[in-house]
Amino acid sequence: MKGTERAVRNNIFVQLEGWPGVNGIGASDELQTNTNLHFGLKGERPKLSSKVTVPADDLFKAPRLIGLNNSDSFSSWQKFANVELAKESPAIDAGGSLPKDWNDPLRAEDGRDADIGALPKGVRMSAVGPTR
Repeated sequence: MKGTERAVRNNIFVQLEGWPGVNGIGASDELQTNTNLHFGLKGERPKLSSKVTVPADDLFKAPRLIGLNNSDSFSSWQKFANVELAKESPAIDAGGSLPKDWNDPLRAEDGRDADIGALPKGVRMSAVGPTR
């Protein structure tokens, strides 16, 4: 992938045990990371060393997803799998804008400012298989 530009933007990373790792990546024109949200269900947020540079617009807080009540347990996998943004989610309007020439089929659904995460607030997840 050398010589290609890559970007990791507007993602929510949640880990059940501990917090998602934030690895220092050297300055590179090929990889751009920004406006990501990191959260761990158990454990404290790790202290970052001075050797690690994290984008200033990354968030380290509970994402407030409908199926994730920010507790140490969840009642069922199906409920936990609901990754829609709750109305009080800090991910709403916190994402970075994507270049206009990038394919974004939900751009019009996102309103003025992009949300962090797979789906903008108010967009329902696709159903596959039987639903209740």
